[in-house]
Amino acid sequence: MLVKKADGSLEDFDGKKIIKTCLRAGLGKEESEIVVQHVTSKAYDKIPTNVLLKIILKEIRKHSKPASMKYNLRASLAALSPEGVFFELYIKKLLEEYGYKVRHAQIVKGNCSEHEIDLIAEKDGKKTMVECKHHRNHHNFAGLGEAMVTWAAFEDAKNKNNFSEAWLVCNTKISAHAAKYAQCKNVRLLCWGNKLNDMIEKRKLYPVTILESMKGNSVEKAFDCGIATIKDVIKSDPDTLRKIFGENYRKALEEANAVTAS
Repeated sequence: MLVKKADGSLEDFDGKKIIKTCLRAGLGKEESEIVVQHVTSKAYDKIPTNVLLKIILKEIRKHSKPASMKYNLRASLAALSPEGVFFELYIKKLLEEYGYKVRHAQIVKGNCSEHEIDLIAEKDGKKTMVECKHHRNHHNFAGLGEAMVTWAAFEDAKNKNNFSEAWLVCNTKISAHAAKYAQCKNVRLLCWGNKLNDMIEKRKLYPVTILESMKGNSVEKAFDCGIATIKDVIKSDPDTLRKIFGENYRKALEEANAVTAS
């Protein structure tokens, strides 16, 4: 049985890959195997990836709501809109969690022109230029152009700003051409499937959009209150949470605690 990916290519249906994902989300081995059995019975040849993922998510939720929210991390990152600003602020929080001192939306001078840098991160004597590329469709790939633009800005601005390195951070996977170019130019990648989800899961610093209680304009309200992650939700007072989630604020807090504990 084949699976049709977002780019139109086909790959073999892999039950072991689903089990690995389920385990990573917090399900036990037996529960994960049951999920695969049910998913396999509902899947069909050349099933689109997005359809398959919905089936998997539904089956995981039957066993564990926190696990289903963690499984939905990729879509949660894509929900950090508009125009990627919330994604930038979320990445700022993530890097701060790892000990970086981070500044957001900085205008710097280069040899040829000025550049608006998404994030400038400093740690252990290194000053890093960080470019964040956000895609609303989490099945898209970060492309060669995004890697080239990141490197070009770094090359022009590095000497005047003492940048040690450049990072490209994206909420999606990166294309093979872009990855090859980044490696050649020593641009560090922090993308889906390439360290980003590992960093998030290691510290359980899930975005606030992972919560099922997050509806409508609640995302904007959350960031207006300085809440980007579920850890921020847990630390917030009831009045602040009520501004964001309304009378569902207790449910949001319960979800945040459940995901953190799982």
